[in-house]
Amino acid sequence: PVRADLRASPRPLSRYQKPSTPSRARPRRRALLLTALGAAAGLLLAEGGARLVFRKNLAALAFSQADLYYFTAPDGTRRHIPGKTGYERLWNDQGKAEFRINALGFRGPEVQVPKPAGRFRILFLGDSITLGGRLPEETVFVSRVGEALRAESDRYEAVNAGMGDVGLAEEEATFRDSGLRTRPDLVLLCWYLNDGRPP
Repeated sequence: PVRADLRASPRPLSRYQKPSTPSRARPRRRALLLTALGAAAGLLLAEGGARLVFRKNLAALAFSQADLYYFTAPDGTRRHIPGKTGYERLWNDQGKAEFRINALGFRGPEVQVPKPAGRFRILFLGDSITLGGRLPEETVFVSRVGEALRAESDRYEAVNAGMGDVGLAEEEATFRDSGLRTRPDLVLLCWYLNDGRPP
């Protein structure tokens, strides 16, 4: 008798069975891995390029303790160092801005005390916006107002008593300690939203 080899013949599929297909998990994992490696390599290349491009500016942007033109008083308030010239990084990070602090502790040229006869002196009080943080002195709005007024008459003078990171209490102290000595004809308080905080 002839015996059929059942192992050699495939078993017929039932109508509820689906043919087996190769797993798609491995190709997907491989694609995700390649994508992650490509992104990491791109970031590394971008960082390397940025370091090469901006390396020349690092020396110009370096700062030391000697660049500071202010100090923190024992009561926690900020004060300018009279007669000191310091530096801050420019707003666009393309170098440094010079900060000339006069004998009264204000930014800008020396203020003549007592006030000359016929001089109309305007004292600007405020925070870093008034001071001109990270800006050259000639571009600060106080300097530009003074320049515009002097174009009309040389009797006008604008004095910048702004100071960075201060509140109303410190602005009042600046006015009482040094501002009154200038004998201003007009005092402008350049107030910003966060100036109402305690010092």
